[in-house]
Amino acid sequence: MGVSLPVAPSGENVTAIARKLDLTEQQQRALRMFFDDFARDVEARVREHEHRPLRRKLANRLKRIEKALGKIHQEVQKSGDLLDYLVPRDIGDRLGAQLTFSAISEAVQEEKLPLNFDVFRQEVADRDGGLTMSALEKMFVFQRRTLGVMYGAILFRRMINDLYCPFRRWVEADKGPPGPKPKFFRNLVIQRLAASSVDIIGKKASSSPGGRFISLCAEVLTAMRLTTDLVEKAVKAELRKRNRKWKRARR
Repeated sequence: MGVSLPVAPSGENVTAIARKLDLTEQQQRALRMFFDDFARDVEARVREHEHRPLRRKLANRLKRIEKALGKIHQEVQKSGDLLDYLVPRDIGDRLGAQLTFSAISEAVQEEKLPLNFDVFRQEVADRDGGLTMSALEKMFVFQRRTLGVMYGAILFRRMINDLYCPFRRWVEADKGPPGPKPKFFRNLVIQRLAASSVDIIGKKASSSPGGRFISLCAEVLTAMRLTTDLVEKAVKAELRKRNRKWKRARR
Protein backbone atom coordinates (compact mmCIF):
# COMPACT_ATOMS: atom_id res chain seq x y z
CA MET A 1 0.00 0.00 0.00
CA GLY A 2 2.96 2.31 0.30
CA VAL A 3 2.36 2.71 4.06
CA SER A 4 3.20 0.68 7.18
CA LEU A 5 0.14 -1.32 8.18
CA PRO A 6 -0.83 -1.26 11.88
CA VAL A 7 -0.68 -4.47 13.90
CA ALA A 8 -3.79 -5.66 15.75
CA PRO A 9 -2.89 -5.73 19.47
CA SER A 10 -3.45 -8.85 21.54
CA GLY A 11 -6.01 -9.10 24.33
CA GLU A 12 -3.18 -8.80 26.85
CA ASN A 13 -2.07 -5.52 25.27
CA VAL A 14 -5.58 -4.12 25.50
CA THR A 15 -5.81 -5.17 29.15
CA ALA A 16 -2.43 -3.54 29.85
CA ILE A 17 -3.56 -0.28 28.27
CA ALA A 18 -6.78 -0.35 30.30
CA ARG A 19 -4.78 -0.89 33.47
CA LYS A 20 -2.33 1.94 32.74
CA LEU A 21 -5.13 4.40 31.97
CA ASP A 22 -7.34 3.13 34.80
CA LEU A 23 -10.27 2.40 32.49
CA THR A 24 -13.59 1.03 33.72
CA GLU A 25 -15.02 -2.23 32.33
CA GLN A 26 -17.30 -0.28 30.01
CA GLN A 27 -14.43 1.91 28.79
CA GLN A 28 -12.28 -1.18 28.22
CA ARG A 29 -15.05 -2.66 26.04
CA ALA A 30 -15.16 0.61 24.07
CA LEU A 31 -11.39 0.35 23.55
CA ARG A 32 -11.70 -3.25 22.29
CA MET A 33 -14.48 -2.14 19.96
CA PHE A 34 -12.21 0.64 18.65
CA PHE A 35 -9.47 -1.90 17.79
CA ASP A 36 -11.98 -4.24 16.10
CA ASP A 37 -13.53 -1.44 14.02
CA PHE A 38 -10.13 -0.10 13.03
CA ALA A 39 -8.92 -3.55 11.95
CA ARG A 40 -11.99 -3.96 9.72
CA ASP A 41 -11.41 -0.51 8.24
CA VAL A 42 -7.77 -1.36 7.43
CA GLU A 43 -8.83 -4.63 5.76
CA ALA A 44 -11.40 -2.76 3.65
CA ARG A 45 -8.80 -0.19 2.61
CA VAL A 46 -6.35 -2.92 1.60
CA ARG A 47 -9.03 -4.71 -0.48
CA GLU A 48 -10.01 -1.46 -2.18
CA HIS A 49 -6.38 -0.69 -2.94
CA GLU A 50 -5.84 -4.13 -4.51
CA HIS A 51 -8.65 -3.46 -7.01
CA ARG A 52 -7.39 -0.02 -8.02
CA PRO A 53 -5.06 0.48 -11.02
CA LEU A 54 -1.38 0.61 -10.15
CA ARG A 55 -0.42 3.89 -8.53
CA ARG A 56 2.34 4.47 -11.08
CA LYS A 57 -0.19 4.22 -13.90
CA LEU A 58 -2.51 6.71 -12.21
CA ALA A 59 0.37 9.05 -11.37
CA ASN A 60 1.68 9.04 -14.94
CA ARG A 61 -1.78 9.82 -16.29
CA LEU A 62 -2.17 12.71 -13.84
CA LYS A 63 1.22 14.07 -14.79
CA ARG A 64 0.29 14.03 -18.47
CA ILE A 65 -2.91 15.93 -17.71
CA GLU A 66 -0.92 18.41 -15.60
CA LYS A 67 1.58 18.89 -18.42
CA ALA A 68 -1.17 19.53 -21.00
CA LEU A 69 -2.98 21.97 -18.72
CA GLY A 70 0.36 23.60 -17.90
CA LYS A 71 0.93 24.44 -21.55
CA ILE A 72 -2.51 26.03 -21.80
CA HIS A 73 -1.94 27.90 -18.52
CA GLN A 74 1.41 29.19 -19.77
CA GLU A 75 -0.06 30.42 -23.08
CA VAL A 76 -2.93 32.15 -21.27
CA GLN A 77 -0.49 33.92 -18.95
CA LYS A 78 1.72 34.95 -21.86
CA SER A 79 -1.24 36.40 -23.75
CA GLY A 80 -1.80 39.15 -21.20
CA ASP A 81 -4.25 41.83 -22.43
CA LEU A 82 -4.41 40.16 -25.85
CA LEU A 83 -6.66 37.55 -24.25
CA ASP A 84 -9.51 40.07 -24.50
CA TYR A 85 -9.34 39.62 -28.28
CA LEU A 86 -8.53 35.89 -28.27
CA VAL A 87 -11.37 34.42 -26.20
CA PRO A 88 -14.39 33.79 -28.46
CA ARG A 89 -17.66 35.42 -27.39
CA ASP A 90 -19.43 32.07 -27.15
CA ILE A 91 -16.90 30.88 -24.52
CA GLY A 92 -17.63 33.98 -22.43
CA ASP A 93 -21.34 33.37 -22.95
CA ARG A 94 -21.06 29.75 -21.75
CA LEU A 95 -18.90 30.64 -18.76
CA GLY A 96 -21.37 33.32 -17.69
CA ALA A 97 -24.28 30.89 -17.98
CA GLN A 98 -22.54 28.32 -15.79
CA LEU A 99 -21.18 30.62 -13.08
CA THR A 100 -23.01 32.31 -10.22
CA PHE A 101 -23.00 36.07 -9.75
CA SER A 102 -20.76 35.60 -6.70
CA ALA A 103 -18.21 33.60 -8.71
CA ILE A 104 -18.20 36.21 -11.49
CA SER A 105 -17.87 39.03 -8.95
CA GLU A 106 -14.94 37.28 -7.24
CA ALA A 107 -13.15 36.68 -10.55
CA VAL A 108 -13.50 40.25 -11.81
CA GLN A 109 -12.92 41.66 -8.30
CA GLU A 110 -15.99 43.84 -8.44
CA GLU A 111 -18.34 44.06 -5.45
CA LYS A 112 -21.13 45.65 -7.50
CA LEU A 113 -21.89 44.25 -10.93
CA PRO A 114 -24.18 46.06 -13.39
CA LEU A 115 -27.39 44.12 -12.72
CA ASN A 116 -31.00 44.90 -13.52
CA PHE A 117 -33.41 43.56 -10.92
CA ASP A 118 -36.56 44.99 -12.50
CA VAL A 119 -37.08 41.75 -14.44
CA PHE A 120 -36.73 39.78 -11.20
CA ARG A 121 -39.33 41.92 -9.40
CA GLN A 122 -41.78 41.54 -12.26
CA GLU A 123 -41.29 37.77 -12.43
CA VAL A 124 -41.93 37.45 -8.68
CA ALA A 125 -45.06 39.60 -8.98
CA ASP A 126 -46.39 37.42 -11.82
CA ARG A 127 -45.82 34.10 -10.04
CA ASP A 128 -48.48 32.56 -7.81
CA GLY A 129 -46.82 29.26 -6.97
CA GLY A 130 -43.54 30.63 -5.59
CA LEU A 131 -40.05 30.40 -6.99
CA THR A 132 -37.85 27.37 -7.57
CA MET A 133 -34.06 27.36 -7.86
CA SER A 134 -34.40 26.43 -11.53
CA ALA A 135 -36.73 29.38 -12.13
CA LEU A 136 -34.31 31.76 -10.41
CA GLU A 137 -31.43 30.55 -12.59
CA LYS A 138 -33.51 31.00 -15.74
CA MET A 139 -34.48 34.55 -14.71
CA PHE A 140 -30.89 35.68 -14.51
CA VAL A 141 -29.30 33.52 -17.20
CA PHE A 142 -29.34 36.34 -19.75
CA GLN A 143 -27.62 38.76 -17.33
CA ARG A 144 -25.01 36.15 -16.40
CA ARG A 145 -24.31 35.47 -20.06
CA THR A 146 -23.97 39.18 -20.72
CA LEU A 147 -21.44 39.45 -17.89
CA GLY A 148 -19.67 36.39 -19.29
CA VAL A 149 -19.22 38.12 -22.64
CA MET A 150 -18.12 41.38 -20.92
CA TYR A 151 -15.52 39.64 -18.75
CA GLY A 152 -14.82 36.60 -20.91
CA ALA A 153 -11.02 36.91 -20.81
CA ILE A 154 -10.93 37.31 -17.02
CA LEU A 155 -13.29 34.37 -16.45
CA PHE A 156 -11.39 32.17 -18.92
CA ARG A 157 -8.06 32.95 -17.25
CA ARG A 158 -9.55 32.22 -13.81
CA MET A 159 -11.05 28.92 -15.02
CA ILE A 160 -7.73 27.71 -16.49
CA ASN A 161 -5.90 28.72 -13.32
CA ASP A 162 -8.42 26.93 -11.09
CA LEU A 163 -8.14 23.77 -13.20
CA TYR A 164 -4.35 23.76 -13.42
CA CYS A 165 -3.27 24.67 -9.87
CA PRO A 166 -4.58 21.52 -8.08
CA PHE A 167 -2.82 19.30 -10.62
CA ARG A 168 0.40 21.31 -10.25
CA ARG A 169 0.28 21.04 -6.45
CA TRP A 170 -0.22 17.27 -6.67
CA VAL A 171 2.73 16.85 -9.06
CA GLU A 172 4.94 19.00 -6.82
CA ALA A 173 3.94 16.97 -3.75
CA ASP A 174 4.62 13.72 -5.63
CA LYS A 175 8.23 14.74 -6.28
CA GLY A 176 9.19 13.71 -2.76
CA PRO A 177 11.06 10.45 -2.19
CA PRO A 178 8.88 7.35 -2.60
CA GLY A 179 8.52 4.79 0.13
CA PRO A 180 6.55 4.01 3.28
CA LYS A 181 4.64 6.83 4.96
CA PRO A 182 3.99 5.50 8.48
CA LYS A 183 2.29 8.71 9.61
CA PHE A 184 -0.80 7.97 7.49
CA PHE A 185 -2.21 5.33 9.83
CA ARG A 186 -0.86 7.13 12.90
CA ASN A 187 -2.95 10.16 12.03
CA LEU A 188 -5.95 7.98 11.20
CA VAL A 189 -5.70 6.30 14.62
CA ILE A 190 -5.64 9.73 16.31
CA GLN A 191 -8.70 10.83 14.30
CA ARG A 192 -10.67 7.73 15.28
CA LEU A 193 -9.60 7.94 18.92
CA ALA A 194 -10.75 11.56 19.02
CA ALA A 195 -14.19 10.45 17.83
CA SER A 196 -14.33 7.71 20.52
CA SER A 197 -12.60 9.64 23.29
CA VAL A 198 -15.69 10.16 25.48
CA ASP A 199 -16.51 6.42 25.37
CA ILE A 200 -12.94 5.29 26.09
CA ILE A 201 -11.61 7.79 28.65
CA GLY A 202 -14.81 9.60 29.66
CA LYS A 203 -13.86 13.02 28.30
CA LYS A 204 -13.44 14.89 25.03
CA ALA A 205 -10.16 14.69 23.16
CA SER A 206 -7.66 17.36 24.19
CA SER A 207 -4.14 18.23 23.14
CA SER A 208 -3.09 19.16 26.68
CA PRO A 209 0.50 17.93 27.21
CA GLY A 210 0.53 14.89 29.47
CA GLY A 211 -3.28 14.67 29.40
CA ARG A 212 -5.33 11.48 29.28
CA PHE A 213 -6.02 11.70 25.57
CA ILE A 214 -2.32 12.14 24.75
CA SER A 215 -1.57 9.12 26.94
CA LEU A 216 -4.32 7.11 25.25
CA CYS A 217 -2.93 7.90 21.79
CA ALA A 218 0.63 7.01 22.81
CA GLU A 219 -0.42 3.67 24.34
CA VAL A 220 -2.64 2.68 21.40
CA LEU A 221 -0.04 3.64 18.77
CA THR A 222 2.63 1.68 20.64
CA ALA A 223 0.36 -1.38 20.84
CA MET A 224 -0.28 -1.16 17.09
CA ARG A 225 3.46 -0.71 16.39
CA LEU A 226 2.97 2.70 14.80
CA THR A 227 5.26 5.67 15.28
CA THR A 228 4.79 7.82 18.38
CA ASP A 229 7.31 10.45 17.29
CA LEU A 230 6.03 13.95 18.12
CA VAL A 231 2.69 12.47 19.14
CA GLU A 232 1.63 15.63 21.01
CA LYS A 233 2.21 17.74 17.92
CA ALA A 234 0.33 15.22 15.75
CA VAL A 235 -2.64 15.19 18.15
CA LYS A 236 -2.79 18.97 18.14
CA ALA A 237 -2.77 19.07 14.32
CA GLU A 238 -5.48 16.39 13.98
CA LEU A 239 -7.74 18.03 16.57
CA ARG A 240 -7.34 21.37 14.79
CA LYS A 241 -8.44 19.72 11.54
CA ARG A 242 -11.38 18.08 13.32
CA ASN A 243 -12.52 21.41 14.78
CA ARG A 244 -12.33 23.10 11.37
CA LYS A 245 -14.51 20.39 9.82
CA TRP A 246 -17.00 20.71 12.66
CA LYS A 247 -17.24 24.47 12.24
CA ARG A 248 -17.72 24.16 8.47
CA ALA A 249 -20.48 21.59 8.99
CA ARG A 250 -22.38 23.98 11.28
CA ARG A 251 -22.43 26.83 8.76
